[in-house]
Amino acid sequence: PTPILAASTMLAGGLFQCLLQGAPGRSYTIQASPDLMTWSSLETITLSHTSVYLVNDAGISPPRRFYRAALLP
Repeated sequence: PTPILAASTMLAGGLFQCLLQGAPGRSYTIQASPDLMTWSSLETITLSHTSVYLVNDAGISPPRRFYRAALLP
């Protein structure tokens, strides 16, 4: 199943929150990029349910970030 990042919002203090949706028991890597070309992994999550809320400190340099989730083998 393709992971989905949904319900994204900025929280107080520069925190970014989103909902990761996927298949229970599957592992996903969450990645961020300042330019949609260079991606760095932030964390790996194995879902115990079909979704989980993630919070990331988006206030760290660079000032703009793009996020994606990828299914791990």
